[in-house]
Amino acid sequence: MVLATDEALDVVTRVYRYAGGGAVYRPSLFERSVRDLHTAAQHLMVSSSVYETCGKILLGMAEVNPMS
Repeated sequence: MVLATDEALDVVTRVYRYAGGGAVYRPSLFERSVRDLHTAAQHLMVSSSVYETCGKILLGMAEVNPMS
């Protein structure tokens, strides 16, 4: 899920860059999509730190706290 989010964020950011001035205005559906994706990318489950946590769980390491 982390890789998919990173790739989606990269694609949307590139498209946003080339979309022109109209993409920055509030009524633009694209502006909202970019804003929502950037907000979702801040979620714990799609952050890079989840790789370490998943690795610890798969290796059976004790005291894994996914909220740390």
